[in-house]
Amino acid sequence: MAVEKNIYVHKLNNSKNRGFKQRFVSVVLMSFVVLFFLKSNILAQDRFEIGPLGGVSYYMGDLNPGVPFIKPRPALGGLIRYTFNDRIAVKGSVLYAGLSGSYDSEKDGILPTYDRVNGTPGDFSRNIISLALTGEVNLFSYDHKYIPTTVFTPYITAGFGGMGYNRLVNSPSGGVDSKPYFSLSLPLGIGVKYKFSKWLRGGAEWSFVKLFVDDVDNYDGLGDAFHNNDWFSVFKIYITFGFLRRKTECFWDARTSN
Repeated sequence: MAVEKNIYVHKLNNSKNRGFKQRFVSVVLMSFVVLFFLKSNILAQDRFEIGPLGGVSYYMGDLNPGVPFIKPRPALGGLIRYTFNDRIAVKGSVLYAGLSGSYDSEKDGILPTYDRVNGTPGDFSRNIISLALTGEVNLFSYDHKYIPTTVFTPYITAGFGGMGYNRLVNSPSGGVDSKPYFSLSLPLGIGVKYKFSKWLRGGAEWSFVKLFVDDVDNYDGLGDAFHNNDWFSVFKIYITFGFLRRKTECFWDARTSN
């Protein structure tokens, strides 16, 4: 019976993948268009950056309490960044990623609400869409408009976001069904960025996302909303292209005018 249930769930997840990919492309395009028109209305002098990102994602939770990069999956997306000054920036990002995990009763012990008679959680694999709006604080002066040597900095980042995924639910017929679900999230992380040229920049970031659901791994723990402990993490590399460059006033120093 458990084998038939797992086969049914696997077929349901596969049937949803195409719909997830279509929604992902629509979300990316919509996000970039909205942010572009926001820039047109603000008419700020500071610079926008836009570009793709890619990396690997992994899950942390009941089936993986804290070991990094267990069962990594590909992660792809895009970002757009608005720079206020050489220390502060804000970034919007969208990410399509995979999460996988497995349960080993000999290593992990018997999880609450599960027993050897009724079975234990097994392998899981799912795709998610993650949206985030985060602030960035540069630890060094970066891309200062009067100091051309400020081309590198580490930074810290934090903000808020949301995650969409297909949640498994009990169907009226007594089986298992799957339906789209959206949850809030709290992303935070560390990274580095480098200015390669006037228009081209790049960087790497390791982010951790706290979720407000506890069934990403198809296991809801104690069934208590106050004991959610599912996270996911992403290590990503990105490149960005600057556009709508800020206007830089001519810097004149009276000491060098003679």
